[in-house]
Amino acid sequence: MTHGTKVGQGETEVITSKDFIVRLQAPRFFVEKDEVTLSAIVHNYYKDAKFAKIALDIEGGNLSVMDQKARGIRDVKIEPSGEVRVDWRVSVLKEGEVTIRMKAVTEGDSDAMEMKFPVYVHGMMKMVPFSGFIPAKEVSGSKVFEINVPGERRVDESRLDVRYSPTLAGAMVDALPYLADYPYGCTEQTLNRFMPTVITQKILIEMGLNLKDISEKRSNLNAQEIGGDKERAKQWKRYDREPVFDELLLNDMVNDGLKALAFMQLSDGGWGWFSGWGEHSSAHTTATVLHGLQIAIKNDVKVDDQMLKRGIDWLKKY
Repeated sequence: MTHGTKVGQGETEVITSKDFIVRLQAPRFFVEKDEVTLSAIVHNYYKDAKFAKIALDIEGGNLSVMDQKARGIRDVKIEPSGEVRVDWRVSVLKEGEVTIRMKAVTEGDSDAMEMKFPVYVHGMMKMVPFSGFIPAKEVSGSKVFEINVPGERRVDESRLDVRYSPTLAGAMVDALPYLADYPYGCTEQTLNRFMPTVITQKILIEMGLNLKDISEKRSNLNAQEIGGDKERAKQWKRYDREPVFDELLLNDMVNDGLKALAFMQLSDGGWGWFSGWGEHSSAHTTATVLHGLQIAIKNDVKVDDQMLKRGIDWLKKY
């Protein structure tokens, strides 16, 4: 900027280059147990031929040059305006990060290039599962099974998890508190509370299990959680009220559900979302309720014949 407020600007671009260059060629990453080729591409832009010493340096202990004779410095001749390629065959030993450095040295000029590459593990995380059960009548109280453990594994990352849970009936008992507190209001929610309660009650009876006995032997019933039984038991209670370990309360849950479904049956015999003013029967809801009532009958629940007949008649008419 001049005193007379004249402004000017100039810009120029200068490219610098070397007459003797080495380029490193390698894969973008390496994997254990691979065998790959590392290459040095040497360019000579001089007017005279060049005699160069090419060297490969590897840091990290991840790669190993396979040809022992090729570990040292390689002597090559590069013609004027020519290029020469020098290869090293290497094997990948372990995962991590490897630093590869290639050097090209002549009497008048030299060049080098260094790059870092990731080395990945050869393998994957693998889970070998086994599941089984020990019957109550098993005299020994034990079970024998085999697990194939890979020989080439990471010992420090290998783990054996043993997860256990009581009988299936116990797991169903664990779900009963959710059913007891289920904020049902419509027909579908009422049915979804009623049906599992009925099935649980029937299975407990058939297996000769007493809810009171189960309550005295309970632990954390979530088989997906690992750890000692005492620690698991501390995590077991996740809701304000205690689980349902009362036979009378279980019976009341079944009876209340049945009464609620009977109350929700519409005047035409079908079921809709709600009963009352503006009621409208739905084929899907009616069929679902009738299916649930038939399951309840198979589980020894006394269902009013008229309620069942009116629902079936509505479906036939529909």
